[in-house]
Amino acid sequence: MANTSEQTLEDYIEKYGDELGKSFYYIKKEVIRINHLWSEFKILYVSGEKSIEILNACAPSFFEIIRDSMIRDLTISILRLAEPSEINGWKNVTTERVLNLIDNTQVTRDDQELLIKFKESTNPLKPFRDKFYGHNSYEAIVEGKVKFPKYGKDELTYAIESMNGLFNVLFKHITGIGLILTHVSPDNAKSLLVRLEHSCRYQEKYFEAMRKGETFDDDFHVKELNF
Repeated sequence: MANTSEQTLEDYIEKYGDELGKSFYYIKKEVIRINHLWSEFKILYVSGEKSIEILNACAPSFFEIIRDSMIRDLTISILRLAEPSEINGWKNVTTERVLNLIDNTQVTRDDQELLIKFKESTNPLKPFRDKFYGHNSYEAIVEGKVKFPKYGKDELTYAIESMNGLFNVLFKHITGIGLILTHVSPDNAKSLLVRLEHSCRYQEKYFEAMRKGETFDDDFHVKELNF
């Protein structure tokens, strides 16, 4: 992913004014954070059976909590960016607001269609936010009357790709620089899986040696557990 994080909030305000500078700076940070989170999530939970095997062998309940928390974060964060710029008189910092702050002479019909596409891509996410993450819906939980759309990896991928496409356009309009926003390399998740697998393979040897007060051989060191 192109690194767009060097400039400070003050830099953005100075270049683009108070409202656009603050709004765009926040949107940029959120888009980058969502891409980081999604890349890490994919490595941990949807990259194949091996990663799930490692997580289940080490701490299945803990990593189930982490998985659910990451999905909740992704769902709510993406929907926040897709909200209208104003609801019932309350202003929101969203992609729509940033697009509306750009000079009308620059904004094209294609840009507006990208905004529409992004909003429509979040439709499968909304019932889960509205009925579970935001509220404990009686209608959904007790009465079972709510029909939820299909919502999984493909739907999240489409929503994030739509968000990235719109953000690329916003970034170019505002900064004058072309940007290809792609998913980051999930080094943290990869490193975690490697270390978890290593620790699981050696856990019996490690804890038995600790009980006996023995030293470790060259193949395994305590520092390898410090992740």
